[in-house]
Amino acid sequence: MTYRQILDTLPHRPPILLVDRVPHLTVGESIVAEKAVNASEPCYVDITDSVDLSRDPRGADEFEDERFAYPAALMIESLGQAAAILWRMSVPAGDGTLVFGGIRNCIFHGSVYPGDVLSHRVRIDALKGDFGILSGHTEVAGRIVAEVESMLVAVRPLSDHPPTDDTTSAA
Repeated sequence: MTYRQILDTLPHRPPILLVDRVPHLTVGESIVAEKAVNASEPCYVDITDSVDLSRDPRGADEFEDERFAYPAALMIESLGQAAAILWRMSVPAGDGTLVFGGIRNCIFHGSVYPGDVLSHRVRIDALKGDFGILSGHTEVAGRIVAEVESMLVAVRPLSDHPPTDDTTSAA
């Protein structure tokens, strides 16, 4: 998939679009999606203002406090976006919207740093109507850094989501 196709598939936009590339997609089965972690991301703004970014944070003593560890929540969000791409390409949503139901048994095995590339590997384990159960893991340079036993996703009709009234004011 091209970056344009990723943008056409997901509603997310930078800086919360956390999938850069999809080198492998087997519709109805599995996906490999990648996200390059870099020090210019919003999660590092307060840190990068005060450090020398020309040094590798993994090798410098002053960074052993894990200040540069990529937030686990963003790693799982990125994995979830990979799952959403697989789901959207595999199950027609029609006029519906993709709903993320939850994650079970999420385990983290290590830290991720700027310069690392997250490689998400997600597979569809079960499909039942507009519901699906997916599972997967995230690797960095062949090392598993996160695993998810199951993710529940579903497609819900837009009619289930009442329109918001942006004209109301707080009084």
